[in-house]
Amino acid sequence: AVNRFFFGPDNGPRIILVLITGMVTSRISAGSFTMIDTVLFLGTTVFWWFQEYFLHQKLLHSQTNWIGKEIHQSHHDHSYFAVSIDPAPLMVGWLLVAALVFRAILPEPLSCTASIAYACAGMFYEWTHYFVHTRVKPPNEFWKRVRDHHVRHHQVNSNFWFGFSLPMVDDLFGTNPPIAKARRKQ
Repeated sequence: AVNRFFFGPDNGPRIILVLITGMVTSRISAGSFTMIDTVLFLGTTVFWWFQEYFLHQKLLHSQTNWIGKEIHQSHHDHSYFAVSIDPAPLMVGWLLVAALVFRAILPEPLSCTASIAYACAGMFYEWTHYFVHTRVKPPNEFWKRVRDHHVRHHQVNSNFWFGFSLPMVDDLFGTNPPIAKARRKQ
């Protein structure tokens, strides 16, 4: 799965990896890391988990028809084991916008730290989403839970289980019901 993700026909993961490497190099050259960098890195990662949940629930499963919803519905319409990696322009564009927002609200080098965290969280999301759509057996309980969680979203009821990188986000928002209850609500 790693080989297909990083060396397959989709350029996005390779491009984001190069961008992360460049940002890390830039951040290292900017000087020493502080506790603020650590808190910002962790905070940005947590922000990603909540952003991921709300964008998935409110935009990709919205009542309004728009291009993002149509693309996401197409993803749901394919076989569960279809390769699922976002296109490179979407990944790079999303990261660029986030980096510009961080630069507008944070001084250097903290904006670089936030951008690195955001890009790493985004890469983790892409890898996780790709991995759970493969037939590779999850290597541990965490990956098994992520896969089971996402399978439920696709195959039981797409009105639940919106958290992805961190399934417990659904626990916080009440969107991780027992399977039998979710089936009744369809």
